[in-house]
Amino acid sequence: MANHNRSNFHRHLTNRASGLSRLTNFKNYFRRKYGGGVNLSLDENIDIKTNHHNGNTTCLDLESIEGRYLLSGAVDGHVSIYDLASVDNNINNSSSNGISSNSIKNLPPQIKWQPTLLRLLKDKISCEPICIQINNVINEINQEKEISSLSIPQLERAMLLYSYLGHAYMWGKEEVEDIIPKNIAITWYKISEKLDRPPILSYASYALNNWSLLDQSKPLTLDNIRILQNFLAGVDEDWFIMIHVAIEYEAKHILGSLKKYYIDKETKIEHLENALISIKKINEIMNRMPEKCDPYIYYNRVRPYIFGWKNNPATPKGVIYEGVDEYKNEPQLFRGETGAQSSIVPALDALLGVTHSNDPLREYLDEMRIYMPSEHRMLLSELDNFQNEKSNGETKQQKELINEIINQVREFRNRHLEYARDYIFDQALKSESNSNIVGTGGTPFMKYLDKHLQETVPKEN
Repeated sequence: MANHNRSNFHRHLTNRASGLSRLTNFKNYFRRKYGGGVNLSLDENIDIKTNHHNGNTTCLDLESIEGRYLLSGAVDGHVSIYDLASVDNNINNSSSNGISSNSIKNLPPQIKWQPTLLRLLKDKISCEPICIQINNVINEINQEKEISSLSIPQLERAMLLYSYLGHAYMWGKEEVEDIIPKNIAITWYKISEKLDRPPILSYASYALNNWSLLDQSKPLTLDNIRILQNFLAGVDEDWFIMIHVAIEYEAKHILGSLKKYYIDKETKIEHLENALISIKKINEIMNRMPEKCDPYIYYNRVRPYIFGWKNNPATPKGVIYEGVDEYKNEPQLFRGETGAQSSIVPALDALLGVTHSNDPLREYLDEMRIYMPSEHRMLLSELDNFQNEKSNGETKQQKELINEIINQVREFRNRHLEYARDYIFDQALKSESNSNIVGTGGTPFMKYLDKHLQETVPKEN
């Protein structure tokens, strides 16, 4: 390769590694200049590797499916893979439910465990899933990490990584254990204490803080986001999460419009009309789930990893967090990741006057709040008080618009129930891989979802 070409490649690679250029720019440059594979020698000062070669790099190739993973071979006979989409150092500031939510991709240099963890979770060279690889690297992770200096976005990033690691350890083996090793448990617990929610994979880590924009200059849409972390990878797993992220983003508009409706007395109709437009967009997003998420794939590759330890036949007594003194070596019962941990629907219920009877379902919905970010819990608490104080002096037109919005929320819940039947209940009839008795949150999901639906009814005019 000519020296100037090599220099250009170094420049583009360095810009990508430092976050100065976008993935699409690097991909286009690579394919335009070098096509498929290319013989190339690289200096060792280009440090974007998780594993270093013991010799010069002799060949490179950019995988053809996503154009995201750069493969390199060296004279030492080793092959390494680099996730070019994970080298960004920026923070995406967005909003979910009107509350700031940050997705951060990299932690500070002092967090020495990140390369090990990312190598485990994102190594696409190995044909083995992360659950099989996990025992090979558990001992590489120190028991305690310094987290006192981490910001909230950095803590959320750490929580995401530890949650994925913990769930891969629990559910990726043939034999389920009832103890999480101290290498994971101690720091996982300390991070959870800082964030004021249990040490388990929750909706906040799974969706709210697990995305980034492909093009920073464009808004969040399904075509402009990617998922930061997954278990087994694949379009179906990522799409399932992306649908939730896109719904969360759109929800800020409907919640913002309803807030203005109750504050601004002069343009109330306009605010309700905007809220109706937003909830219809949410349903349009929800309806796109089957486009890239197949029920069979979801049931067998996605769902098994997001279960919790409460009301789970596999962990009847709960799970011990080894080395966590605060738990006194006693098993802990935490619910798994579920959409019920999103603050969208409870916020809409409060604003629209949709109530749920005092029964086990209501208790479950209240319990889900402990898995939410603290800001979301505070918002729902305020809305609960607001609902008790809200005036019912709407005009006929206002009531009609509110009922139209409620009907759209009912449609959302009905679609959710249909997905539960297609993606879980019906799949369970064909497989014994995971239970259809309870959902990932540990509840009789079909019964609960149907009850949600039945209680979402328009008001009488």
